[in-house]
Amino acid sequence: MEFELNEVFFWKKNIIPSLKKTPQITFTNDTHSIIGKLIQDKDDGCAALKLGDSIIIIELDKPIKEECDFVELKVNSIHLYPTNV
Repeated sequence: MEFELNEVFFWKKNIIPSLKKTPQITFTNDTHSIIGKLIQDKDDGCAALKLGDSIIIIELDKPIKEECDFVELKVNSIHLYPTNV
């Protein structure tokens, strides 16, 4: 299954530091909350979110300069595509 988020993430707007250190996905009030480990190159606008053994590529408006481990994303929609792998 391919997991896609068609949003650009803005630090402290729809991507924030998380106090929780366990990957999870929840849905409340029409918003998905995704918690995972942030993996990024400090000079790039792209990053990855690690959820257990899975990786989701995300687009950042600009590189995040703060040191952070786990983050929480707020998204309106999640797209799932079968990969037949």
